[in-house]
Amino acid sequence: MSKLTYAVIRDGDCWRIVGERRRFGRFDSCEQAAVAAVQLAREASASDHAVEVLVQDTAGQLWPVVEFEPAARDEAA
Repeated sequence: MSKLTYAVIRDGDCWRIVGERRRFGRFDSCEQAAVAAVQLAREASASDHAVEVLVQDTAGQLWPVVEFEPAARDEAA
């Protein structure tokens, strides 16, 4: 299974989360967008996906800030 990536990027006068060919939300600050991106990543990892969150710096570079491994499934189920 491939890793999902959510990136927090500057989009004009706001911040957005980009992932899986979609844009999520419109945030006033990078911090607000990053918190939302981490929540999306947690939810995706609970659904058995490996996920990473990247945040854009002032130079436009994307940097990893958190990674989640897929949630372990109960083998006995």
